[in-house]
Amino acid sequence: MLVLCAVVGAACANDDHDSSLSPPGQQQERLPTSTYAPVVHVYSPSLGDVNYGSWLEGRGGVGSSVVALVREPSARYGALHLQIACLQEEINVFLFGLPDAESPGQVEVVLTMDLGRPQTQLWQGAGVLGLELTGDRADDLYAVLRDVQRLSVTIPQAGIGPIEFPVSQLFATPIQGNLDYCGDYHPTERRLHEPMYVPLVGVSGNAGEHLTYEASVREFGRRTVLSTVIQVAPRQESEPVSNVRLTLSCRESGNIEVQLEGLPRRERASQFVAVTMTMDGGTPTTDEWWIATSADSVVADTESYGLLSGLLLADAMTLSIEELDIESAEFDLRNLFETPVQSNLDHCGRYAES
Repeated sequence: MLVLCAVVGAACANDDHDSSLSPPGQQQERLPTSTYAPVVHVYSPSLGDVNYGSWLEGRGGVGSSVVALVREPSARYGALHLQIACLQEEINVFLFGLPDAESPGQVEVVLTMDLGRPQTQLWQGAGVLGLELTGDRADDLYAVLRDVQRLSVTIPQAGIGPIEFPVSQLFATPIQGNLDYCGDYHPTERRLHEPMYVPLVGVSGNAGEHLTYEASVREFGRRTVLSTVIQVAPRQESEPVSNVRLTLSCRESGNIEVQLEGLPRRERASQFVAVTMTMDGGTPTTDEWWIATSADSVVADTESYGLLSGLLLADAMTLSIEELDIESAEFDLRNLFETPVQSNLDHCGRYAES
């Protein structure tokens, strides 16, 4: 899942939810203070343009987040994120996907709500992730967005926008109460939801000319690990890219991992190299990937925030790795998230106990 758990270093999985979690209406009478019991372990049923999730934080706290993704050619990996979260009992609002990996101290953000006049705000840099609003300013913006249908965002310094977010959808999820009552939860009561998804096993096949999938069980000593892997081959069949595969997987880490497998060998056993990806002909994004070489494989692995979102939104991706003599490898991303084993990825790390 693409919610704020990615910010704290864990990819979230998705659990089914029941009708009792319907979001409270905007006009619903507010509960007495410190009586709302937040829902926990409730996630979007699938990866998509709008995602949500709730999880346990340290010392019994509850974290919750809703995210809207939109295509933006100038953003990192072609995806811009608007994220509203309750973290450590405070509302936070984030904008992720700035082209620069090093975001500056403060950036002007121009917001236009519905048909109103543009408003310019100063947002704080949040490291490689993007921009954030916290404290009273986040509370104020949350209160305004609660009654807004559309939000247009422009970040002049980053060359982004104007771009429109379907903000009303962020306030219509099963975890809406967690956001509305952020900082005003019952001190001990929590509504925990156990995983219900039973993963597919023993399934494999082709989902297109260049797309394959597999869900299998592998044994490592006394441990049994379910491995779900989706691979895309490049459109070209010539060297040095003929053996390269873009891989999405859910293995024992419980996170969706993105890898490049079958890369050309080099003399050094392991190294960092600059990897450039371009989504749908937008602005290229370059990151440092770790190239690990073993006796039988050469694999590049990344945890770059935003890459999974970019793959989700794009139809095509072009790969360039100058140090490995890969000038341009083109990948067809259509149907990448529509294989028969997609639900295993949607619920990665959170399967029902067998």
